[in-house]
Amino acid sequence: MTQKQRLEVIRQTVQQQKKVVVSVLAEQFEVTEETIRRDLDKLEAEGLVARTYGGAVLNAESNTENLDFIRRERKHSEEKLVIANLTEELLSNNITIGCDASSTVVAALTVLKDRKTATVFTYSAQAVSALEDSELRVISSGGILERQTLSFGGPIAKKTLASYYTDVALFSCKALNLEGGIYDSNEEETELKKILISHAQKRILLADHSKFDRLAFVHLSALDSVNTIVTDRKPSDAWVRALAAKGIELVYPAEEA
Repeated sequence: MTQKQRLEVIRQTVQQQKKVVVSVLAEQFEVTEETIRRDLDKLEAEGLVARTYGGAVLNAESNTENLDFIRRERKHSEEKLVIANLTEELLSNNITIGCDASSTVVAALTVLKDRKTATVFTYSAQAVSALEDSELRVISSGGILERQTLSFGGPIAKKTLASYYTDVALFSCKALNLEGGIYDSNEEETELKKILISHAQKRILLADHSKFDRLAFVHLSALDSVNTIVTDRKPSDAWVRALAAKGIELVYPAEEA
């Protein structure tokens, strides 16, 4: 088993069990405890775990799939406003916009609400509520209401999403990684995002600086499935070079250039 394969198994284990023990992992993989410690050091650097004596526990910040929408909305609120304003400049009039249920995308829609000539298609109940006094045309997927995320899910939402195609998809994520790509934390919503992304001509990812160089529970897509990434500050030179090499547009505040 390669290190990459071993790390993936450890990620799954710590997500499920919330903690891991060095000696147990060393016996499981038939490697030295020092090898496992290096693996856990790598996962700690990614933000997934916090090291403890004899092992590691799931980082509380990384275990966010059950955060309710209001808590997510308040987190990094200033950064989301920066991203929202940058996103507004990228969107022309008379377009159709597919939107996920993330708080970052809802922030972007709030900035767009004064427009009159665009259509928003979304499975986000919060987005529908935020645009109730807007002149934008709003289409909801409907489905089963998920109260923690203020979004619609289930077979009705999936069927409706599969029936529409948009000019642009706006979506966010839980983590970005140069090697693995784009990650999220909720399996069902990840499936909805995949449909939304695959049915858009242009795909714009909204991700604040805290999402870079991290991993989350569910793989969403490769980096090159995205046309544009909008963030609140300039990422590292490694990210700038990698995105340029893939032809991905990187948008961040001018003062960060």
